[in-house]
Amino acid sequence: MYKKIISLAAAALLTSSCLAAPISAETFYNSTPAVMSGNSWIAPCYDNVATVTAGISISSSNKANCSGSYDMYSGKKSVITISLMKSTNGSTNWSEVESWSTTYRTAGSLSLSQTSSSALSSSYYYCTYVQIQIYNSRNEVIETVTSLSPVTHL
Repeated sequence: MYKKIISLAAAALLTSSCLAAPISAETFYNSTPAVMSGNSWIAPCYDNVATVTAGISISSSNKANCSGSYDMYSGKKSVITISLMKSTNGSTNWSEVESWSTTYRTAGSLSLSQTSSSALSSSYYYCTYVQIQIYNSRNEVIETVTSLSPVTHL
């Protein structure tokens, strides 16, 4: 009985310390989705991935430079996909313009950056959507983490 109570208390403590860690607004906006609770951001914890970021910038030739990065705890197979997205109003009805992906089988800081093949139009708002998928030894997806870049306009 006491072992069960201690186990539950330890699990609750570990979960609360993982979820209630304060992070900056910049980290919140550029990484894994989180919610505000009191004065702290509550972000989900993952088994294999940390610090997922998405970025977008516009070159002098009006092409999008899209980037995504993440930190892997393990050497499991991971696939990063970055997608250039567009919207007419910057908040709804997003559609994919281009997408790129690569596979890694290592731990550490990993990233992917690509430039759009055509120039952007001033009629649209743009952002980069990043998705990280982690696979087990049976090639099944066991974890998916996403992030969005800030929205940009020409």
